[in-house]
Amino acid sequence: MTKLNIVIESLKQQIKQMERDIENKQGEIATVQSNIETFEYSCTDYEYNEYLDNIFDEVEICGLTFSVSYALKELDPIVYRCGKSDYEAGFELENCEEYKDMISDLEKLETELDELESQLDDLQTELDELEM
Repeated sequence: MTKLNIVIESLKQQIKQMERDIENKQGEIATVQSNIETFEYSCTDYEYNEYLDNIFDEVEICGLTFSVSYALKELDPIVYRCGKSDYEAGFELENCEEYKDMISDLEKLETELDELESQLDDLQTELDELEM
């Protein structure tokens, strides 16, 4: 086998590996995209309580003062849960750290895919030139 044939075979193997890497990266991207599309924001009681307590003043019942979140949760837990559900449904996902992290991961994976595809193009060009 000549040196040229060895180089050509090596490039072909590198190209096959690069194609597998690209396929794997595309799979990772599809998974992250699916997670983003199906993401549903869910807040903790603590977060919702902070939201309520920042909007409404404390309430006084028989001379005792309570946070509005505590009073609502204790006096009407159904209204509390419905309000929390409405809060979650109206929450801007761009303000959610978990969602922002997924978007960032997707952008990183897409950049990595672009780099792999560029490297594959370079290898293919090199192979084509050698095979002429």
